[in-house]
Amino acid sequence: MNMKLFLCLLFSLSFLLFPVYAQESYETYSGDTFKEGDVLTLGDFYLSSTKYSHLKYAYTDTYGKVRYEAFSGKDLPFSKATIREIIRPEDKNMFLNKAVVFALESEKASDKKLFVEIDRAIEQGEIVVNMPEPVIKCEEMTLEQMFICCVRVNKLPIDDKVLLNYISAVDKELGQECRRDQFKFRKLKEEYQARLEKGMADFDFTKTYFIKVNNNHKGYDFDRKGYPLSYPTRSGSSPKQCIPFNGFNFMPVNPDQAFFIPVSMDGAEKYEKRSRGTGQNGYVSPLVYTVVYVQPLDKYMELSKEKYSVLNVENLYRSTLIGVKIKGFGIIWSDRFCLNDPTRVVSEKTYLKYRNRIDQS
Repeated sequence: MNMKLFLCLLFSLSFLLFPVYAQESYETYSGDTFKEGDVLTLGDFYLSSTKYSHLKYAYTDTYGKVRYEAFSGKDLPFSKATIREIIRPEDKNMFLNKAVVFALESEKASDKKLFVEIDRAIEQGEIVVNMPEPVIKCEEMTLEQMFICCVRVNKLPIDDKVLLNYISAVDKELGQECRRDQFKFRKLKEEYQARLEKGMADFDFTKTYFIKVNNNHKGYDFDRKGYPLSYPTRSGSSPKQCIPFNGFNFMPVNPDQAFFIPVSMDGAEKYEKRSRGTGQNGYVSPLVYTVVYVQPLDKYMELSKEKYSVLNVENLYRSTLIGVKIKGFGIIWSDRFCLNDPTRVVSEKTYLKYRNRIDQS
């Protein structure tokens, strides 16, 4: 018996032993409609590092019983799979429920008959709906780069305090050792001062970097058609016009692009529907995670003092300010990533791996 005939028999047997009702098309909880012949993109593994939670393959054991195992393989994420049938199981043998299942044919595993619990797979990023493209191809801004930039643009004196903080930015443990041991600090002081000064002289202000910042959305604004954003700080104190991150305050010269994300009403409705998940009483969390793309500015930023404020903002924040131009940003709503269109959602892990693949190409 050749392999093709064997697979056909296995496919038929799996449906004989696993009663189903076939459907021509299906609308998922997120509002996406699929039909037979549509091509899906597999996302990353949800819980495991090697196998899917909501994607299984069928096989026949030594007793002739059809069984289902989690689909696994390091080459599977971002590969394609074609919908061969849309079915509604009559029993719970496969995913322990009677949710709609798609029978798939994978380009990476054409010898296996696959089944995906489509709603949960979309919810948890194992099936990608509308794979986003990276906003901007760039690298993450390091703590050392932030420190070098901040010292340069604010013309801070390079004294022992600044150097100790710089060593900590480069190597946290070494910085702690230098604070405990002044002799060690004295031995390293000249080396790190030269490194800092060289970094300041060579800093490239034409490059774009990204930073990843926690914040909140304040609910959909129907008048402005989008979501206002706020950036809470660990200490609870930061200039209102800044984006706080890692002890620094990034001051955008184009703040409208940093504190508001425009989204159509239809897009927002779809995002909130998807964010609630497959449960009936889902909660749309205000917590969002922002990937901000910034171009640092070689500029001394002026701090405006608020009326009636008793705080000396200059003393408080001068040594933390970095002027930036916002070049773009993406949002992770809860545990899912989207770019400037929040209807385009995948898991954060899926997005970051996808972006790395793009960057390396």
